[in-house]
Amino acid sequence: MPTDPIVIPDRYKDRVLSTDRKATVEEALQVTERDCCDKPIAIWLDAQDLGVLVAKRATPFEFKQELLRRFKAAGVRMEGLATLRLSSGAVAKLKSDPNNQEMGFRYIWLPPEAVVAIAKA
Repeated sequence: MPTDPIVIPDRYKDRVLSTDRKATVEEALQVTERDCCDKPIAIWLDAQDLGVLVAKRATPFEFKQELLRRFKAAGVRMEGLATLRLSSGAVAKLKSDPNNQEMGFRYIWLPPEAVVAIAKA
């Protein structure tokens, strides 16, 4: 068991609720413009969502636009009105656990810093 102390970066310290400081629920849930784009955001497409896309005979472009619409609704910054594009970062499909009988797919948006770190690793 590792006993190293957990190091919290300065930009996340305001999100930590500790016994030293009483934080209200409003303070804990408050999100600033900078905070919305520095953490990964995941979305889930279940079997029903995929069935709707198949029934509509969605093209790969339409599937991508549906993903981007869902990410936009979750708080990822987008460019464009008719055709959505990511402002920054990248989208990746997460691998499903073969032992888990999930009926759907999970996608994640990564901020630019995470994309650079993964590319270097």
